[in-house]
Amino acid sequence: MTENYKTFQLFCEHCNWKKITNDGNDLKQLHEIKRSPIQVKIPTYDVVNQKTVDSKFREQKRKFRCPNCGYSMSLKIIVDTQKALESKQEIAERARERKELEEKILEDQRKMYEEKNRFDGS
Repeated sequence: MTENYKTFQLFCEHCNWKKITNDGNDLKQLHEIKRSPIQVKIPTYDVVNQKTVDSKFREQKRKFRCPNCGYSMSLKIIVDTQKALESKQEIAERARERKELEEKILEDQRKMYEEKNRFDGS
């Protein structure tokens, strides 16, 4: 739900340079530091097939070089709180409307049951 409302921030702790972006298009201007994937699982030997099973890798977070001082900085995700709050309020409103509708349906069913019993009992 909140993944649609992301804003990205780059902050250099060394020189306090800061850049906030809504999409990653303007990150192309910056120099990205190449990072190797991390090996999570070691390669194993499959005795049945007589083959080596490749290991699994995990990607690291993207890092960029600061344009002022050259210090490396990582990309952080900031959730747009106003849009997330609006979507939460909208979800709560829909839940309230659904509850009112369910109560109305139960009330109508109860009335129909009472009318049926009233006619059957006479």
